[in-house]
Amino acid sequence: MPLRGADLLTDDGPIAALLPGYESRSSQLEMARAVDAALTAAGNRLLVEAGTGVGKSLAYLAPAMTCGQRVVVATGTLALQEQLARDDAPLVAAALERLGLPAPRIEVVKGRHNYLCLLRHQRRAAAPELPQPADSTALGLLDDWLATTVTGDRAELTGLPDDWPLWRELDAGAETCVGTGCPRWRDCFVVRLRERARDSDLIITNHHLLMADEALRLQQRFGEIPDSAELLPDHGALIVDEAHGLYAVATDAFSASLSSVQIERLVRDCRGAATELPPRAASEIEQAAGRVERSGLAALAILGRADGAERTALVAGGRDAADQRAIWLALDELHALGGVLERSALEPALARALSLRSQRLGRALDFIAGGQDPGYVYYIESRPRGVRLVAAPVDVAQPLGETLLRPERDVVLTSATLCTDRGFEPLRQMIGLGAREPTVELQLPSPFPFAELVRIYLPGDPIIPDSDSHVERLSDELLGLCRAAGGGAFLLFTSYRVLDEVHARLAPELPYLTLRHGDAPRRVLLERFRADGNAVLFGTHSFWEGVDVRGSALRLVAVDRLPFDSPGDPLFAARQRLLEERGEHPFTALALPQAMLDLKQGVGRLVRSSTDRGVIAILDGRLVTRSYGRRFFAALPEAPVVRDLTQVADFFGRPDAALTRADCGDSARGGGRCAGPRTRPGRRGRSRRSTR
Repeated sequence: MPLRGADLLTDDGPIAALLPGYESRSSQLEMARAVDAALTAAGNRLLVEAGTGVGKSLAYLAPAMTCGQRVVVATGTLALQEQLARDDAPLVAAALERLGLPAPRIEVVKGRHNYLCLLRHQRRAAAPELPQPADSTALGLLDDWLATTVTGDRAELTGLPDDWPLWRELDAGAETCVGTGCPRWRDCFVVRLRERARDSDLIITNHHLLMADEALRLQQRFGEIPDSAELLPDHGALIVDEAHGLYAVATDAFSASLSSVQIERLVRDCRGAATELPPRAASEIEQAAGRVERSGLAALAILGRADGAERTALVAGGRDAADQRAIWLALDELHALGGVLERSALEPALARALSLRSQRLGRALDFIAGGQDPGYVYYIESRPRGVRLVAAPVDVAQPLGETLLRPERDVVLTSATLCTDRGFEPLRQMIGLGAREPTVELQLPSPFPFAELVRIYLPGDPIIPDSDSHVERLSDELLGLCRAAGGGAFLLFTSYRVLDEVHARLAPELPYLTLRHGDAPRRVLLERFRADGNAVLFGTHSFWEGVDVRGSALRLVAVDRLPFDSPGDPLFAARQRLLEERGEHPFTALALPQAMLDLKQGVGRLVRSSTDRGVIAILDGRLVTRSYGRRFFAALPEAPVVRDLTQVADFFGRPDAALTRADCGDSARGGGRCAGPRTRPGRRGRSRRSTR
């Protein structure tokens, strides 16, 4: 009988022999057997929700490394990608070697922007202008590293700032790739990476690279992207971890976009290439690039104005003749630049690559400004370095069916948060897994004793979002909670505005290190948070998921409001209209399930190991005042509910931290106390498996 992945995870298996004190987990074995079965025949579909502590990484890696076919594993974050490559996959490989079996060949593949482009670095080094002092230091570090690196992965450069602007001029992004005509082709880090991937059995990548690669393959059908752009080789099996984020990544991958940054980078690259030509030939390219810069940025300004960080819908009609002429001028100049480049004396491969970029930007502008395809929604959004126009697909089911979920491929989708109180149905609808498509579903609850480890805090006097006293009440509650916990808190917000207002009120009052989202890169903020042990972090969307802080440094997670998408968001509104046209109720079919999954992600930051403990605070009164509030309890761990800050202080063994109303506002005394620990009715842990 052939070896299966689950065989490696038993009490008498090779992994147990490698890890002293190892004990098999029934839920992990159940998941591993399901993944084993899913990887045995083409076209299988498996959905697995595996709660924190199940051990899902090994439960899918062991089958992936014993199934006999090439498997791609895609994670939601680079951090998990690196964990799999550094810890989990080598453990499975060692277990196979212990059995006398060859270890599968493993390759880590990141997005192209993570790798250095040797040609762009060569041209940057030859540029006449001198870099800034900070850039000179960073370039010195880069040059030293370049002499020793094998991969060209910037993650090896520990001394390079995360937000170093010059890296954008040096990376190996697909849009700047010259292709097989590049003079550094044989030495290219991306080419070598692709070759290693083709020789590998297991490829560990991330959602963005996976979906970008699938989108590139669609574009290659029309000759828009050279065949050299993709990174992933053909594969018969795919495992997507943290699959709750796949819908959003797929939307972005299949969108058309045009940004001020793209225009500026194209213009800069054209001017840089022109320096290699005689003055007269260079002048023609420089002038054409300058016209693209002026007309393109003018067209962006005409098409719309974003309101802060919010998306603003674009309206196709209603422009006056002058505005329309400005858009046509930008299109003409992008087309003209392509012609100038093609006729120039530049290296043919470089001229072709730059010309293709100009043409792609022109097509994007034409498509977005026209706004005629009813399958897309058109909007503009602000970004730190400019604006971005987007045409996003309202429904990603069709492109996903043609790429990621094509019939011949085995697909496993897993996460700690895939289900609502309607099971997997919302996820299936979002990604296009129809009710008739055979799919195995498996729901495995966390083995952690949440009733012992966690308390859920709800204010005794509900706080109503958007009320006149909302920010004041919210600030009072958060101040009391932080004092009761002694710091060690993630304060999670759905709005930058509310975050800033609450931070301004609380930062002077809290006797702890306070960290605010946006004041430093996320990695730096998390390092400071872990190192301090009692810090309070004010975070928005990117801290709701993909963040793993184990131990006592994180003991309080507070959510300011239920994370419903903004009804004014153009993409969300378009998807609601689509559901209405299909006869479905958009709130129950889209808004509610998505908010439930987001809440599960947010509160899931608290307990990451069997020894973690703490309090989850939900400060949105709608949880108890609205009929749908009860459904949100399905997103919370089964744990006792408390409604008084003194109970929170007692839970942390800090009775002296119990606050009076004068200390922390009226909410400090809250409502009535719970009559001892209790769980909510109608909730049971379950392992559900069905074939649909």
